[in-house]
Amino acid sequence: MAQKIASVSYLKQTPPKDEELKEMWHDEVLRTGYVRTLYRYRPRRYPGRITMLVNEVDARRHSDFGWRRLAAGGLTIYTVPGDHYSYIRDHARDTAERLRDCLEKATTEK
Repeated sequence: MAQKIASVSYLKQTPPKDEELKEMWHDEVLRTGYVRTLYRYRPRRYPGRITMLVNEVDARRHSDFGWRRLAAGGLTIYTVPGDHYSYIRDHARDTAERLRDCLEKATTEK
């Protein structure tokens, strides 16, 4: 059903009449636009240093997520406990402390 909405209504750029289908159509339009924007975006090299907080699960899977090539001034990565969903929800104190340390260091270096 969602494919029908995407293929027919989206192409016409008119939402379906049915309220439930209209909501699904709207969600699909937003999702499609978001994905299109992600694919088109080309980040530029940043002249300064980048500091990145990465949850421990993602840190094991990726070395730098491609950020090193964008950080002309270098890249510092700190690992925080948890995964994408829990590093703030379940580990807010640890994440906040690390963020506070990073902010203090950044302001004293200037």
